[in-house]
Amino acid sequence: MSLPRPILRVLFRVVALAYLAFAGCVSIPEGPRPPPFSGEEAAQRARNYCRRRGYACNVIAVQSDGSFWSVDLYASSRHAAGDMHIEYDMRGWRVIRADEPASRPAEVDPG
Repeated sequence: MSLPRPILRVLFRVVALAYLAFAGCVSIPEGPRPPPFSGEEAAQRARNYCRRRGYACNVIAVQSDGSFWSVDLYASSRHAAGDMHIEYDMRGWRVIRADEPASRPAEVDPG
């Protein structure tokens, strides 16, 4: 007993497509990437990141090289103060690098 010809065609196409996809000959497109965000959005994200880490923050500069945003801030807390540098992937919206201020030295009681 053999299968009808239309069913054999469909079955052949399914098997062939599965083989080609497995072999890497057919690519399955990924979803759309998010649009790049602006310098103001990068500054806002950096302020939020800084505040979540427990710092009071002021943005000093925002720069871009076309593939990532670089944000420089002045950050201060009870335990540390100084420059903070954060880099964001311009299209993926993820933190590439974050440098926090160094800890403040412990104060010595003169008494």
